[in-house]
Amino acid sequence: MIFDLVIENGKVVFGGEKAAENVNIGITGDRIAEISFEKLDGKKVIDASGKIVSPGFIDPHCHSDLAAFFSEEMTSKILQGVTTEVNGNCGIGISPIKEKYNRELAQYVRDHFVLPEENSELKNIKSMKDLKESINKKGFITNQAYLVGTGCIRIDSVGFSTKKLNEEEMKNMLEALEKELQEGAYGVSFGLVYQPGNFMDKDEITEILKVTAKYDKVASFHIRNEGEYVIESIKEVLECTEKSRCRVNISHLKIMDRRLWGKSDEILSLIIEAREKGMDITYDQYPYTATSTTLMVLLPEKIFDGDVKKFIERIDTLTKEEKEEIMDIVYKRGGISNILISNSFLPDNKFSGKTVLQIKEEKGLEDIETILYLIKESGGRAKAIYFSIGEEDMYNFMRTSIGVIGSDGSSVPAEKNQKFGIPHPRNFATFPKFIKINREKNMFTIKEMVNKITSKTADIFSIRERGRIEKGYFADITIFDYEKVEDRAGFEDPFIKSEGIEYVIVNGKIAVDKGVFTGETTGRCI
Repeated sequence: MIFDLVIENGKVVFGGEKAAENVNIGITGDRIAEISFEKLDGKKVIDASGKIVSPGFIDPHCHSDLAAFFSEEMTSKILQGVTTEVNGNCGIGISPIKEKYNRELAQYVRDHFVLPEENSELKNIKSMKDLKESINKKGFITNQAYLVGTGCIRIDSVGFSTKKLNEEEMKNMLEALEKELQEGAYGVSFGLVYQPGNFMDKDEITEILKVTAKYDKVASFHIRNEGEYVIESIKEVLECTEKSRCRVNISHLKIMDRRLWGKSDEILSLIIEAREKGMDITYDQYPYTATSTTLMVLLPEKIFDGDVKKFIERIDTLTKEEKEEIMDIVYKRGGISNILISNSFLPDNKFSGKTVLQIKEEKGLEDIETILYLIKESGGRAKAIYFSIGEEDMYNFMRTSIGVIGSDGSSVPAEKNQKFGIPHPRNFATFPKFIKINREKNMFTIKEMVNKITSKTADIFSIRERGRIEKGYFADITIFDYEKVEDRAGFEDPFIKSEGIEYVIVNGKIAVDKGVFTGETTGRCI
């Protein structure tokens, strides 16, 4: 038999418990058709001598929700070995949507995503079914999986209202959730730090989790506070998990308040204790000591209720006390010298790549006035990188077998593009960086390391027939040189390709050949 593609002479790390073996792989169409010690014949043959042949990496925490709708080649993930992305995280997404709150959801999307220049196609997406059909019609570079953003279903029910939902509103929200789950969503996500997610109380969270558990799907949590109240916020999630018996994944686990650095053991103890009680709790994290999100997270809930336009209208009348509360959050996130503007959303991307301190000095403004200036001029869209995570806590979370690796990033162009500013290097190098850390610190065997970026992630999100190299599975495969993998993307210049990721195969087609993107767009919305 002649296969469409053969991979030979590599060390195959299968994903899961099976030991690595030097075997050959035959691919026909989009599936793995044969795994054999015997030589296989193929129309095309990849010689993987001296390389690791791994399942394609699965990124559990992505914000590539709109990536398929751009005209640019969004290659930052595929070039680091990622074949499947899980989107709809942090409670944020683009569906479902009803006519009543169409304007509010459109604003929600605009506040959280860079938009494609031509986005008329997005106006026709009202549900998970519409989203899947649209992406599968056009194709994309990587496979796309989606969670239901609870911010979206709350907006779908009551807009940006801060109110506690009444019985009818709760019923409508849960019905919208069920429909999205039935149409193929892999679970739900919460963004309890973002409006309107921060308006959700434990009762509302628990009811959403019960519906999710009914479908045996997972809930990912951006917890309410990752700084001063990180422990209390994790306890909140665990309490709701115990009541609902839903499978739960804590997103981008970290400690952002310098005063709490060193508390990772206490947090891990809470998670381990919950697992011993029978709760199915996991987490993901990225291998960086800096976070990235909008400047709006610097605003306390009582000052900003989610209506960006309304906040900007009153921005010049904030009281001294309100400004002090904002600056208290700024300090807890590292202070203005440790906040780097990644995308200012200003003409010519002015100030992108500069710290708030540098912008303050250039503009001759006070600390708080610089923050408010950037928010006002960008219409609330300005994004920043916050250097606020302790390195030892990061490594401590990484060393356990409970967590997996995720980027909290998006597929963006691999070459500098003004539209995307100077984004966090996690968009370009999360997985190579983790591989390099493992090689240097000997945290895991190669099999264990591969599992943390493939099969374990597939198991958490119930992604079937991917995440492992098995006969009959989809042919999503990454081939890398373990000794040469090197992340090169930095905060000053993230647009530098990692080294050592040699080949990436998506649904049987070679998307990366000797480190170069081939132009293949065989990814699907799965």
